[in-house]
Amino acid sequence: MRVLVTFVFLLFAGCGASIDSHIPENVEQAVEPEFFEYSMSISPTPAENARERYRDFELHYRFLPEDEFGVVLPDRVESKQTNEVYAYFTVKVPVPYRGIVMESFYSYKFDGEVNEQRVMNTEF
Repeated sequence: MRVLVTFVFLLFAGCGASIDSHIPENVEQAVEPEFFEYSMSISPTPAENARERYRDFELHYRFLPEDEFGVVLPDRVESKQTNEVYAYFTVKVPVPYRGIVMESFYSYKFDGEVNEQRVMNTEF
């Protein structure tokens, strides 16, 4: 059984983050699932021709106290307007999840140059 948890990041480089999260109550009632899906989206600073200039999005994450970061590629990347681009990711969080802390950051190329942005530590 999988439970979907939505966690949306609208990230603007150098401007902080807007965060919305929700863990549904029925997670506790699930019949011993192995994981639940944690979804997020990112949107770096708007730029002209953003879809062509922002490339190679990756989300790097680890569940503390692990040493190694895992990497996921976006489920999809889309443009809402010509100057905005959104990358959508899904991470499988192990169950039981209470008290798990996920450290994460994302990376992308802008005009061919690699950029990394620290996202945050998320406690479930």
